[in-house]
Amino acid sequence: MRFFMSPRSPLPSAGSTLLSAAVLVASLAGAVLPAGAQGVPRDHPPLTPDRKAPSDRVPAEPGPGRGSRTEKPLPGGGVGVDLTAPPAGPQAAVTLEQLFERLKTAKRPEAGQRIAREIEGRWLQSGSDTVDLLMARALAAIKANDTALALDLLDAIVTLKPDYAEGWNKRATVHFVRKDIGRSVADIEAVLRLEPRHYGALYGLATLMKELGDKKRALAAYRQALALNPFLSEVEKQVKDLSLEVDGRDL
Repeated sequence: MRFFMSPRSPLPSAGSTLLSAAVLVASLAGAVLPAGAQGVPRDHPPLTPDRKAPSDRVPAEPGPGRGSRTEKPLPGGGVGVDLTAPPAGPQAAVTLEQLFERLKTAKRPEAGQRIAREIEGRWLQSGSDTVDLLMARALAAIKANDTALALDLLDAIVTLKPDYAEGWNKRATVHFVRKDIGRSVADIEAVLRLEPRHYGALYGLATLMKELGDKKRALAAYRQALALNPFLSEVEKQVKDLSLEVDGRDL
């Protein structure tokens, strides 16, 4: 995908970034988070396709969605779920692999949507209190349309915890909103290296490829997303429409 990549600005040195993050966290530690800062209502684009972006979300791009609501997600797979503790009880013992298997075999949309929400909640958990606090603030900044602050916070997140796929995913969404397509694509690729099953990021990638006129790659990414989460009705529609253009036939 080299043709749509753009040069990335070098990351600040680890020492300066960590120091900045530490100062930032210290300054936030005693602050009361604004309502909703613990997690933006589900789905920005990336966040998800079947919905319209709610008022508490950045106006948007597409990204996979579910549920009876119709939120239009942002590319990059941003899944605005709540930053809460991992589920307690029997469900906590269920692995992501098992959840994906259940998602593929779910018979009813309601069941599939519940499983998808659980998967997205797992993705949002970083395992670090510091990173979770930074992510809460980043989500609040996205909600307030303060993309400059959101980007600063997400830069710190991916530097502090580069193996946290959702940090790259949310930053891809912010880059998209700022119309920095090259960096958005680069961050989506980072998400997919860390979590190849991230159907939100695949939806975001497909959206970007379609905008760039690469319908063949867009169709491939849409199909991958749908194979992982069969309950993405907007993705299903995109696959059907693009397959006629790319393959010359219906599904």
